Amino acid sequence: MAKVMSLASGLAAMAMAVCPMALAQAPANPVGQSGSGISLLRALTLSLQKNPDIQISETRIAISQGALQAAGGTFDPLLNASTTVAETTDKVRTTSSSIGVSQQLRSGIVLGSNLTARSENTFASPTPGSEATLGVSIGFPILRGRGEEFAAAAENAAKLSLIKSEYDMRHAASVAIYSTAVAYWNLRAAEEILEAQRESEARAQRLVGDIQRLINAGERPAADINLINANLTGKRTARLAAEQSLINARLALGEKIGLDYVALQEAAKASDGFPAYDGKTALIENGPELVKRATEKRFDLKSSQTNLDALRIAVNAARDNLQPILGVTVGANYVGRTTGENPLLVLSRRAGDTQLTAGLTYTWDVANSKSKGNFLSQSATYDQQTIALRALQLSIGVGVENAVAGYNRSVQQLAESQLTVDLYTKIVENERTKLKIGSTTLLDVVNVESQRQDALLNHITQRAAYATAIAALRYQIGELISDGPETQVLSVEQLRAYAPPK
Repeated sequence: MAKVMSLASGLAAMAMAVCPMALAQAPANPVGQSGSGISLLRALTLSLQKNPDIQISETRIAISQGALQAAGGTFDPLLNASTTVAETTDKVRTTSSSIGVSQQLRSGIVLGSNLTARSENTFASPTPGSEATLGVSIGFPILRGRGEEFAAAAENAAKLSLIKSEYDMRHAASVAIYSTAVAYWNLRAAEEILEAQRESEARAQRLVGDIQRLINAGERPAADINLINANLTGKRTARLAAEQSLINARLALGEKIGLDYVALQEAAKASDGFPAYDGKTALIENGPELVKRATEKRFDLKSSQTNLDALRIAVNAARDNLQPILGVTVGANYVGRTTGENPLLVLSRRAGDTQLTAGLTYTWDVANSKSKGNFLSQSATYDQQTIALRALQLSIGVGVENAVAGYNRSVQQLAESQLTVDLYTKIVENERTKLKIGSTTLLDVVNVESQRQDALLNHITQRAAYATAIAALRYQIGELISDGPETQVLSVEQLRAYAPPK
């Protein structure tokens, strides 16, 4: 069966590529033909397409991309231009114009170039005068904002925030796959339990008829019918409860895959059966190794670690902002004056002189309350995230250990529940035979039937628990979604089985 895959750009596209095979075969009905049921693969596909948490994560990626672009805009070149015309009462017209380009580099250095021109025309004088200046400058930060670590801090933090949002989307997809699988197996269990309750009720109904015929023939006391009717009433009540459980299970799956109850009801059932179990499945013995694997793969942990890295950048930048502003600017100008209204003649005629300039700027915020408050806030946020990261690491370890224990117990319980059903099936046959020859009572038969029914329901529950345990284990160790240029989603076959590594 095809694996679900997508580009890292979004899981909606992944859901369409998940199952090119499954989607090509699927009819217009969102869950398949009426009565055909819904497969686990189809349910997972719909979940990846419609899950609101994934959709929200996609919008957060777009937000992070916008923030990164905005942060990088600090280093875009800036073009500035201006012109001014002034005329005085003594009929002197002055025209001033300037055009310049400046750009801050990620090292903190600021480059600049500027051309200014000024012409003065006195109507009483036949010869107007003009002057022009062409200059370039380089500004060097000495204290605050020196070096890419600080000058590009906002952009570097935005890059990490974008990576974090992509991890968040993958984690949301992992949660969606896991929760959808659990809801699917719960639906399958609810369907099988209802079928078992209906069969139990039907047997109880037949038993009422059989006993009534025996009573009418004088072969059983009339009081026996009360016991059998009470048994039938109990079975009917259990069947009604199972019907409600099925409705609840369908609604739960519908919530995960974005379909309402009516649409799911048209599917009639979960078409995939529980994972096969041959009684020989090995137990997991390398829990610590799986914990280590989970810490390398889990996207929520990667997201938290990336967020901590971004906060570290913010803390360092806030610490840098505690320093005064000290900068040196050096430059060179070509300045000249000529006659005529065209100041650019200064440049064409080389009628100017070269100037070298140097400047020093110093700004000291005496109280510096804003920078101090920001540093305090960023430091506390960093400490908070550090604590949260440690808590998440502990939570993942506990989750993996719990999933391993749950898997091992589910394997053992599934084997025992199957054995219990087999034993009670033989016991019921024996009790019915003994009843025919009069060596046991009707109450004994009813009790044994009820015990077999309980064992059968428990076995269905254990089969669902085994299927859920596989999904939980895959989720906890971070195997549902892979990391890479192309996001790979675990195949349905792997979601239905687990082979403990040796």
